[in-house]
Amino acid sequence: MRRDFARTANATPLDCIGGPARRVAFASASFADCHSAAKAIDPAVTINDVVLAAVAGGMRAWLEHRGLPEQGIRVKVPVSLHAAAAAGGDDANRDSYFVVDLPVAEAGIAERLLALNRETVERKRLHDAEAIYAATLRRSVARQAMSPRVFTLNVSNVPGPRDDVYVLGCRVCELYSVVDIAQHHALRVAVISAAGMLSFGLCADRDAVDDVEVVAEGIGASLDDLVAGASGG
Repeated sequence: MRRDFARTANATPLDCIGGPARRVAFASASFADCHSAAKAIDPAVTINDVVLAAVAGGMRAWLEHRGLPEQGIRVKVPVSLHAAAAAGGDDANRDSYFVVDLPVAEAGIAERLLALNRETVERKRLHDAEAIYAATLRRSVARQAMSPRVFTLNVSNVPGPRDDVYVLGCRVCELYSVVDIAQHHALRVAVISAAGMLSFGLCADRDAVDDVEVVAEGIGASLDDLVAGASGG
């Protein structure tokens, strides 16, 4: 709990009372290209690490654009515990999360990937998501865990349909997910893999993050750098 609920996130413009208006932005890259490029850096790296490293690149670009320190950005990473619940005979939904520090000070995508892989492996090894699930059953703990000093933004990554999807006879080529923000967390990133693409949907409070496109462009540039590095480009 001390590790995940540490109040070490920097204050940013994302810590605000959100209004009713939103801005959205998008980024995408080939799933297969990202997967193979990441595995070329280290076979232990996962697609979730790629997602977080790309978001770190987007946040790095945004912090630089805003003239803010390139540090102290923490993300909440949702985790499904449904499989564990089913194995134990508990059919109730069990959703949890863990918190990681984004290495926004690292300029290179490879360095960010490796740093995040070390973090996520540690979180999984120590069963942080399970511990947080149990702890946040207490409302007081759950409220404290929502502090913007605990995490800056939420980044979710879910697999989409593996088979082709058609609408009125036309194959879906891209699929994006847009998830609403929470108060004091004025940006949310939702990622879905479908149609051979890894697609990022960004939703932000319109007034607090009127430059959300900067984050999306930074994510796209990070994915381009990852793929280009693997191909020697």
